[in-house]
Order: sequence, then C-alpha cells, then structure tokens
Amino acid sequence: MPAERGQRRRQRRPRHGELYALFFHQHEEFADALDELEVGEYFPYWPEDEAGERRPTGVSARQWAERAGVWTRVLRGEDPQRPGNMFKIDLGSPLPDMDLITQAEEVLAAMPTREQRILHALNVFAQSQAEDIHSPTEVMDLMAQMPAHQARIEQALKPITLADLAGAGASGAVSAVPVSALSVPMPAPPAARFVPALVAVNERRGVTVVIDRQPNLCRWAVHAETAAGPATVSGPAQGEPTNPSNRELAAQITQAVSRLADRRGIGVGQVFTADWASAELLRAKTSLPVTDLAAPAPALAAAREAIAAVERKLVTGLTLACDSSRGRGRTVNGCGYVLAYANGADPIVGAYTTTSTHGGIRAGELAAIRKGLQATLNHHPVLREGVGSLKVLTDSRAALDLLERVAADGATPADDTDSVQECRRILGSARGVNIRFEWVRGHDGHALNTLADRLAVLARRNRELAIDEVTNARMVAAVRQDARELLRAA
Repeated sequence: MPAERGQRRRQRRPRHGELYALFFHQHEEFADALDELEVGEYFPYWPEDEAGERRPTGVSARQWAERAGVWTRVLRGEDPQRPGNMFKIDLGSPLPDMDLITQAEEVLAAMPTREQRILHALNVFAQSQAEDIHSPTEVMDLMAQMPAHQARIEQALKPITLADLAGAGASGAVSAVPVSALSVPMPAPPAARFVPALVAVNERRGVTVVIDRQPNLCRWAVHAETAAGPATVSGPAQGEPTNPSNRELAAQITQAVSRLADRRGIGVGQVFTADWASAELLRAKTSLPVTDLAAPAPALAAAREAIAAVERKLVTGLTLACDSSRGRGRTVNGCGYVLAYANGADPIVGAYTTTSTHGGIRAGELAAIRKGLQATLNHHPVLREGVGSLKVLTDSRAALDLLERVAADGATPADDTDSVQECRRILGSARGVNIRFEWVRGHDGHALNTLADRLAVLARRNRELAIDEVTNARMVAAVRQDARELLRAA
C-alpha cells in the first residue's frame, strides 16, 4: 500500500516548476501566441563558436552554459542549432488555466470523431427543416435528400486545427474554459467555439503587482484598470528602502494598493501577481486577497513599463568609484568599487582580487574599473542601450592615460600586456554606454574614493591572510553599511 501511494505521488503533476516547450515551424503561430501572451520566457540557445554569433546582451557566460545544459536535456542530445521556438514556462505562475498545455490529453480525448461530426451536422440539418414539414410527403422528400446532404457535408468537412480549438481572434492561443465544455466547429451551422485565452484573461479585473528584485535593488509596480482609466503606482518612493526586507517590501506594496484604491475609489477585489514567488510573499506578509489566476496581459505590460521608467530614472547620474591596492613584492591586486545613485538609493559595493605579473598597480587600477563596470552593467543592462549616464572615478592618472591611448589604438610595445588587456576589456564592456572617466585625487577625503580604497585594501589583506569567505562577506557588509550611512549624511 505505501508503494502504491508513492507511485501516485510521482504521477501527480507538480503545481509549480519549470516547463520547457519546443515549437517548430509547423507550430509557429502557437509560439507567436505564447510570446504575445507573455506565457513564458523566450529561451534561445546556440553555440557561440560554431554559430559565429555572441549570446544575447545581458546573459552571462554562466547563465549561457546553464542554458546549453537545458537545451541538451530537452532535446535529448540532439544538435541545438535552431535558436528560436523555445519557451521556458513557470507552472503555477503564467496562465495556469491553459488547457492545451496543462490538459492536452483531456482535450484530445474530448475531440469528436469524423463520424460524430457528420452525424451532428445531419441532426442539426434535420431539426432546422422540421418546422417546414407539414405532411408525410414532405417527410419522404426530406429523407430522399439526406444522402445528397451527407455527401456535401463530407466534402466540406475540414480537419480540426489549433485555431479552431483556440477560437477566433487569437490565432494559436489556448483555451481558458474547462475541457468538459469543449466543442469544435461543425459543418452546419457553425458551432460555438472556445473563448480565446487572451480575451478571457484580459477581462479579469483586480490589482496587478509586479516585483523586480535583484541583489541590493528592488523595484515594483501596482496597476489597476478602472472605469476612470488605468492607474499605476511604482516604487520604492523617495525615502523608502531600496533594498527592503520581505516585511518592508510587503508594507510598501500594501500601502501602494491602498493608495491606488483610495485614489480611484475602487475595491481591491483580487490581487494578481507576475510570478509565484511574489504571490507567496504577499500571502505570507500581507492580508491582500492574492489569487493564483494569471494577471491580465495589459496590466502586466503597464506595470512592467512603470518599473522600466523607475529603472531609467535610477540609472541617470550614476557614479562608480574604483580603486586598487597592491602589496610590496607581490602579484596580488585588491580591487574595490562603490556604485552610488543620484536619488540616494543604497549603494552597491564590491571587493575582489586579481593577479598581475607585469602590470603592477596600474593593471590593478584598470582591473578595479573593469570589475566595477561589469557589475554595474549586470545590475542595469539598460545602460548598454544608451539610457542613463555613468561617471567612473579613479585616482590613477596612469590608468586613464593608457585607457585613452588604447581607445585611440595608440598602445606601444613598452606598455605591459596585462594593463593593455584590461583596457580592451573595459572598452568592450563600455560599448553603447553613456560613460565618462574622471580622475580624483586619492587619499584626499573624497568619500567614494575612500570607500573604494577601503574595499581594495580589505580584499588584498583578506586574501594574503587566507580569511574565510564568511568572515570576508561580513567585513564587506560592514563597509556597505558605512557607505550607506555616509552617503545618506552627505
């Protein structure tokens, strides 16, 4: 008996998880519909060396390698040379009521056979003619016409297509109605078709919450479609924590929902979320009526646009201070950086070490700039599109001089290879970014330069003393707290 229960548990479909869906050319309209409905993440992959094309912007090498593993597993070892037509779907989050994805077997079992469709059409035809029959002779005439009508019905009979199952107006979309209500087109008269999922989902009313949480940063938006028009509140607002705890984040969103309801005079009704993690957070930390139903696509798009507007404002006037520290007679360079926001958001800090045999401290200063720039672009990929502005501060004139010469293709054989290589990496990462480099006097009381110097010295000494990772992380966190307090006071 226990073995039977375990087998049933294994056969039960998980409520949440990831589903990888492949769509080839014959199902292209289905893939387009999924893309339009934002059902899943577009999930391409191709070998960079063989295809001669770099991976998409914003995808790290580690993420790309993980994606290669997913493709190999999904394709069962076949050659993943076709980069498109693949989506990653988060079960339990986007459109959990999509029958053609989650209930494919039930849908296929409910489809009528060819004979059933012909019989249905003949019955409908006979019923439509019954009102005009007033004598036995007319009954016999109708019976004599039935073979000819059956022949015409069989000739006009068409296969049931994906569009038929989905419904008119949403080619390739999927149904949001129960499988028990499945009906398909019959030759005569046209049968009632499914309500398209796009229509059914978009007609839902309530408040939609989207949360974009990254390390050290959190942005969110609350959107509602009301009789007076759409309304959106985004955050965090001025003075609110930009890296809030779960409790603080839940409080921010609860206040935003209340403001939105009071401003438009609406009831909250139900609260939609963009993903399962957000729904679980709001259920645990708030009393909001969170639902598992998928949010309306227009509301999701409006909330994400509001978050994008917050992001565009956030990346305006960024300042990145970088510094390096090198021990005497050693090849290890400590690298530190501090990313400060013009709106007073919590700064981002980092401490790393690199090695340089030939470049000395100049190579370390350039490595600090590269590390800080790459971390900034990972946090804010929109910078690569020319949005916002970034100012990079360093106290090394030698590093800036070499960077300018490498940019102008003016490096000389006397320049060490470590430093030149770092310059080329920096210039490659900075493509498309509205960036400028500035020199500041070191150890002269400049707040950001002082913090970057502390982080660089900390990274180098911790490596030289073989400090464990936990202790190192606590020490970096202490510097982050000092940076937060120092910049707020300024």
